[in-house]
Amino acid sequence: MNRTRRFRPIRRLASILAAQATALLAATATAPAAIAVLPPPEPGGTAGVPPPPVHTVITGGMPGW
Repeated sequence: MNRTRRFRPIRRLASILAAQATALLAATATAPAAIAVLPPPEPGGTAGVPPPPVHTVITGGMPGW
């Protein structure tokens, strides 16, 4: 019997556990950003004031496009 054949299930189990650990780590890293919400606006605040204009800065590319 081949000696490496009996290590195949152990290797498969180790890879499954590593994949699950990676998925859990990714889920916990992205969860705080996914559930973040903005606070409600203050009553009587500056709700009618538009935000300042955004100026686009172009650093390269094809001129004229």
